[in-house]
Amino acid sequence: MSFKHFSVFLIAFFVLAVMPQAEAQLAKMKMTIFQDGIPVRAERGVYKLKKKPFSIRLRLKNIEGVYLNTSTVASYYSLGKKQEVPDLEFIQFQAYAEYEGNVKKLLYIDPEGFSYLFYDPQEGNRFNVVEEKRNGFEGYRVVQNFHLLDKDEVIPVAEIEYDLYLFFIGTTGYDAQPPNEELFRKKYQIKWVD
Repeated sequence: MSFKHFSVFLIAFFVLAVMPQAEAQLAKMKMTIFQDGIPVRAERGVYKLKKKPFSIRLRLKNIEGVYLNTSTVASYYSLGKKQEVPDLEFIQFQAYAEYEGNVKKLLYIDPEGFSYLFYDPQEGNRFNVVEEKRNGFEGYRVVQNFHLLDKDEVIPVAEIEYDLYLFFIGTTGYDAQPPNEELFRKKYQIKWVD
């Protein structure tokens, strides 16, 4: 094999084998919470909010969506950086069936399950407002109510009694081999102030 052929082979190998992994590593998420139309600044991952409606803005890049566990107990939130998420390869089966476009303006609260917050131009989304961006999208999810799944009860934000733990995880997806490898995780807390 000549040097020219070897160079072409090496470039083709790099493009086919390494580039998909590099793109997956570039998957990113940024979250901002807004209340009264004003961004709330998080201090060390903790948002201090009044007990009234708010919205979550997610900016996702190089990924279709993220899984979100919202809970009043720190079940997933307490996982260490190196601890594996239990049953991650089956996470899609732990996701709730939700209304298209978040028409009920809900955030689901459950210590075990996940919301899948995504945008796909053909399949729909789980946001109230979505704007396509280069290599991703920006989605706003308005939260006026909480659905407490353990009680199967919907309450307005004003009636929540506990602080919330938010655990986001981005994966390679269930079609990947192996399925649902972790790309990133983010943790936040919402503390209520009067």
